[in-house]
Amino acid sequence: MPNEPPALPDRSGIRRTTSRPFLWCTVLAAVTVFAPSAAAGDAVEGTWQSIGYDLALAIEGDHFALYETTPIGNLKVDQGDLAKLRSLAGTMQLDASEHLETQDPTSIAPIAWKRVENLPEASRLTVDDDARNPLRAFDIVWHTFNNNYAFFELRDLDWQKARDTFRPQLTAESTDAELFEVLAKMLAALEDNHVELNAPGFDFDRHRTLPNVPLVHAWQRQHASSTQDEDLMTFIRGKYGEYVETSAKLIAAQMVDGPHRGADGKLVWGMLPDEIGYLGIRSMAGFVSDDDAPPEQHLGALDKALDRAMDDLAGARAMIVDVRFNGGGWDPAAVRIASRFADRRRPAFTKKARTPDGFTPKHTVYVQPSGPRQHTRPVTLLTSPMTASAAEIFVFCMNALPHVQQAGMPTMGIHSDQLMRHLPGGWSFSLSNEIYATIDGDVYEKVGIPPVAPVPMFSTDDFAGNQDAVVEKARALASHAADKH
Repeated sequence: MPNEPPALPDRSGIRRTTSRPFLWCTVLAAVTVFAPSAAAGDAVEGTWQSIGYDLALAIEGDHFALYETTPIGNLKVDQGDLAKLRSLAGTMQLDASEHLETQDPTSIAPIAWKRVENLPEASRLTVDDDARNPLRAFDIVWHTFNNNYAFFELRDLDWQKARDTFRPQLTAESTDAELFEVLAKMLAALEDNHVELNAPGFDFDRHRTLPNVPLVHAWQRQHASSTQDEDLMTFIRGKYGEYVETSAKLIAAQMVDGPHRGADGKLVWGMLPDEIGYLGIRSMAGFVSDDDAPPEQHLGALDKALDRAMDDLAGARAMIVDVRFNGGGWDPAAVRIASRFADRRRPAFTKKARTPDGFTPKHTVYVQPSGPRQHTRPVTLLTSPMTASAAEIFVFCMNALPHVQQAGMPTMGIHSDQLMRHLPGGWSFSLSNEIYATIDGDVYEKVGIPPVAPVPMFSTDDFAGNQDAVVEKARALASHAADKH
């Protein structure tokens, strides 16, 4: 629905975005395992261990099985014939070193796999195993983070000390509620909004830290003084939705042409006074209404909407690109949108994944012109503490372009793809296992990507005078840049 408020980033705990609907898409927006072509079947048959990510893939004849591996056990998360594998993804290839290389359409970088004789030595587990074992569950979570989490030092948490503190609080007889509470407190200490713990009947969001902005503080006071039974997080979700909707209405009222919408309402654009174009990007995923549609269909719809938007805004002297409310999605969508502003091929950022022994080699991502039209006049890029995940990858790409200035507030600071993992019995959790950096080597995890033109927002007077004060300030910046251009 075009007017629906966008999803808030995972860390905010207000609303989550949804990625690909495949159970075994273990690394969200990062990797799935691709089916071999008929010609390659013999070459890839066998057992493969991912380099980083703690995954194993066993291919035997027309059958595959995918495992999440820890010292506690190899957890089978999916299996089937190769036709099922093909239906989930596409192709894979062997590189010159005889490593298997896979890349998902929702990923920005490939993952390498090395051939091994057998699965790692450990117990065989399945997600359907409903035998309660609180200590085993704790150990799977702890070892997964120990082998893969990339930011213990940055987030100032001694992981061994965390184990020594929290594991003794559990016994073999601990209830699900007790297990959830112990795990939630341990994981919440990271203050990483890409870290999640999902279990039916329990709410990890109440352990999260809310954004430190004046408007959220006001909402907290308002909730505390109310007599309604609604919990705080639900109350703030509603208030945030109202804020986003009010912003959209005020921006639309200022437009001399528009608003126009595309990509299932994820893109909104129009012309503001003084020939300043406006493009609001609400999400980096969900560009068609069918959640089960393949990524190619979503990205195709995005391309069509971008073609329309760039044509409609072709006469703009400068443009505001607004990702204040964009909670993320798919990295390739971020790069795809940025390509409509690229003047030439430029390096944008690097990424690498944590391994038990260090990190995978850096992978450099470039942004380059794509599509029938590019806007290479001045751009003011609006960001906020709600600009998160793949939306921050978009910021990396846009900041690589000389005609773009970032304005607003620092982004959320959660750049890694979410490594999604499972526990026997149906629980799941996620973590940040990758480091994204600028081409100069700067890492903005936790602190967020800072603007060059600070503009305060999320205050109680943002909509004074029936205007979105943040967009009005951005329009002034854009107009000034256009006058100098």
